[in-house]
Amino acid sequence: MTALVPDPVPLGPPPGDPRAIAALAGRLDRAGLLLGELGEQVTADGGAVPSWTGRDADAATARLLRAGALVREAAEGLVRAGTRLALHADLLEDARGRLARQRDAQEEDFAAAAARLGGVQDVSGTDTSGALEELRTREAARRRVAAAIREEVAEDAAATAAVLAGAGAVAVGAGRAGDGSAVLRHLAEVLPGWREVLMAQRGRAFAATLLADDGAVRQEQAARELLPEVGDPAVAAAVLTGLGPAGFRDVLRRLGEGSLSSGSALARVMAGVLGAPVPLADAAGVARVREGRLVDPGDHHTLDSDLVALGMGVVLAAGRGSPAAGPPLTTVREWGRQIVARERALGAERIVDHVRPGPAEAPPGDPLEEVLVRLATADDPAPAAALLRAVPTWSLLLERTWDDDGAAFAALVGRAAAEPGDVAVRAGLSALAVGLRDDGDPAGWTVDRGTAAAITPALAEAVAARPEVLTAPLLRDGGPGGDDRTLLRGLGYLGADPAAGPALDRGVAEAAVGLRGADHTGARDPAVAVIAGYTAVREYGQRLVHALDEFAAQEHAVHQQRITELLKAASDSVTAVRVAVAAVAVVRDLDGTWDGGRDDGQHLPVSEARRATGGAAGAAEAYAQVAGVLGTPTAPVSPGTDWIGLALEVVPGGDRLRDVVEQVHEQLTELWTEHREDAAGG
Repeated sequence: MTALVPDPVPLGPPPGDPRAIAALAGRLDRAGLLLGELGEQVTADGGAVPSWTGRDADAATARLLRAGALVREAAEGLVRAGTRLALHADLLEDARGRLARQRDAQEEDFAAAAARLGGVQDVSGTDTSGALEELRTREAARRRVAAAIREEVAEDAAATAAVLAGAGAVAVGAGRAGDGSAVLRHLAEVLPGWREVLMAQRGRAFAATLLADDGAVRQEQAARELLPEVGDPAVAAAVLTGLGPAGFRDVLRRLGEGSLSSGSALARVMAGVLGAPVPLADAAGVARVREGRLVDPGDHHTLDSDLVALGMGVVLAAGRGSPAAGPPLTTVREWGRQIVARERALGAERIVDHVRPGPAEAPPGDPLEEVLVRLATADDPAPAAALLRAVPTWSLLLERTWDDDGAAFAALVGRAAAEPGDVAVRAGLSALAVGLRDDGDPAGWTVDRGTAAAITPALAEAVAARPEVLTAPLLRDGGPGGDDRTLLRGLGYLGADPAAGPALDRGVAEAAVGLRGADHTGARDPAVAVIAGYTAVREYGQRLVHALDEFAAQEHAVHQQRITELLKAASDSVTAVRVAVAAVAVVRDLDGTWDGGRDDGQHLPVSEARRATGGAAGAAEAYAQVAGVLGTPTAPVSPGTDWIGLALEVVPGGDRLRDVVEQVHEQLTELWTEHREDAAGG
């Protein structure tokens, strides 16, 4: 191996300009002297006012003495501040000199090491001179020295800041709030550590305002004042840690109530502080606020968790369009999981529908849609893929409707596909088929077909880019098993979509080409098994789509029939109305029947598998194995129209006639049964 020279230890100067600080110290000292002289002049002769007598003169003298005392106190503060700043400037200058000398020594050491390494390496490229080890030792020592120098400067900066705070107390106390802001801003530029203290104070004050719950108007005003500083790390950390998990949750709940929109100052401040970097010392406390459990899925007694979730959506909407605003992606993913869990607990009802805003409140946006938008537009695809790792999450996302018709969901699937791995893709395929029975009956199937149609193109491209998702179950020893059933059914449903099928066909064709060139020692050709097995999957998908259409028609017909029966029961005593209802029910297909649709989908029997594989041996077997696992979707057939029942409804006395017909039918059935039994026995 080749000897590697270590990177030089950073030895840049500490923050702060010693010349600027020294200049300020001189100005403060001169200002203090001038103020001191002014104070002496004001209080000369005991503050007596020439030619004044009486109580007015006494009052004027008292005021002059008080003014003089304030001036002298300010002068002393300025002198103290100037002296302390001068000391800090000296320390900063000395620190810069010491670091400069360290840099000089560093350059000499690296040059010496390079010279020694020039010809003292063995054939393996290993340093045998000891130059690198000596260089690393000296660099480690320099690292410790530099850290100690910077720590000394930082501690002195904090001590100087404390002196300045005390020195300026008299000016701040005598003036209106904000009079000292210009001075503080200037000090923040020339004195390291001061800005962080000032910004942290502002952040804590804002958090205290929110916790005091002084009303939306006061909070919105405070948010507008803080808005220019929300990206500052000290402000962000102070706001979030000042609120704490409970206070932050309460702010989200208020935002979710609808009185403040995503365009409000409070929403923009929360988006800003959540997206700002924070000092390392505050990272743990901030993480507890950002990523704690804010939405309780089991809260069945209040709307608090739902309002908090809506507040999450408001904050995310406020940060749209700005990559620096809004929570980190890990937090957005965690919020998404919490919202999904809550909606699952609500029986797949959308939170935005579960909470009904009052007439004076702005309709809230869909928080889960905001989560998907944020993750789908992120540079890093990992959080999107992480959200889609679980089948229950996919099932919830596929079951619900979306205000954007599933556009954000489709974009999320596409973004997640950029992340290596196939866990999310497999989960999506399985979720498309969870709840389907062997005959295609969707009694336990919850997928919204409109939502599924929105995401199938993106999911198909993701599957096609991962040939192992297609080939693994089809190449399993002994054919696919029960564990593969749901995934393959989802693949069949996906492939039946005209917008998704071509991508899957392309993926299978490419996988088969790769398998043809691979060595195989088994009893079957893997390329043949994949092509034939996928043909069975496509056949299942085509028949499934037709069956789902017919089951949907059946469900609608049964629903209409129930309404008809209720109308007939309500009009039982009015023969004309009952007859009219019965007639309309037959004419308008309200009697439990429906016009069955034709199965116009592509038919792909085993002969198609033989054709696609060029008549290769094993194609029929592979097709049969996969078809046997998938099951056979069977569309329901509409019952025939009950014309006899309609006639009996129309004929007067039809009820009595119906009884007679039913008795005759029962007797004929018994006679026919006895005849068949006698024939079988004879």
